Amino acid sequence: MADIPQLTASDDPVENSKQVLKALKCVAFSSKQVGDVMRRRRERLTKRLQAVADETELLRAHIVENVLNQRQRLEQLRELQDDLEQAQTLGQPDLLKDLADELKLLRREDQRESVLLRNLKRTMRSRVRVKRALQEQKTAADEAMLVFNCKNSLIQTMVATCSKTTFLSASELGYEEEGYVEGEHADDEEYSGASESDYDLSDFAEVNEDIDMDVDFAAGEQSESDYPKLRVVQSDSEHDGEDEKETIAESSVS
Repeated sequence: MADIPQLTASDDPVENSKQVLKALKCVAFSSKQVGDVMRRRRERLTKRLQAVADETELLRAHIVENVLNQRQRLEQLRELQDDLEQAQTLGQPDLLKDLADELKLLRREDQRESVLLRNLKRTMRSRVRVKRALQEQKTAADEAMLVFNCKNSLIQTMVATCSKTTFLSASELGYEEEGYVEGEHADDEEYSGASESDYDLSDFAEVNEDIDMDVDFAAGEQSESDYPKLRVVQSDSEHDGEDEKETIAESSVS
């Protein structure tokens, strides 16, 4: 029977799960061996009970046969005694001698069969007691086997469940995500724990003014140099009107 390994505490939950799975497999293996022994014992009890039942039936048949033969011998003895009386009455010495020998042998046979009948009945009673005891043992073995099957089924279910969850990664088990959330909460608490007195607001104001000036200056340069100038194409009538205006202006100047 396999020894159950000693479990050692570890900070790694996956390693702990593997150790638990290993221990459960050892328990399942030991349980399987115990189940095999219990099943073999139950099979032996079943075979012995069947053998005792067959022997009991055979003894019962021998007893019935012996009783029937005993009744026939009793009839033969009565008939033989009648023949002896008749032979004695008839004065037949030779026939009387043969009948006397036959009567002697028949009585001896009846004595032997009577002894055999007593032995058969004694054996029958002992076999009945053995059969009753075997029936009780088999009933107890059946009940124990039923309880064991329930326990073994529970162990197998635990092994199957642990096998499914043991080899999952830490992220699948939720340890990394949980650690990340805890770290995020810790950062939030760290930032929220800082008071406004720890910072100089005037430094932030000066920095903001410098940033605004730099942005305005950069925007002005970009508006003058980066963007192309647009040229509007005018129609001929507009060109004529402009020429007339230029001519009038020149004449007035001169």
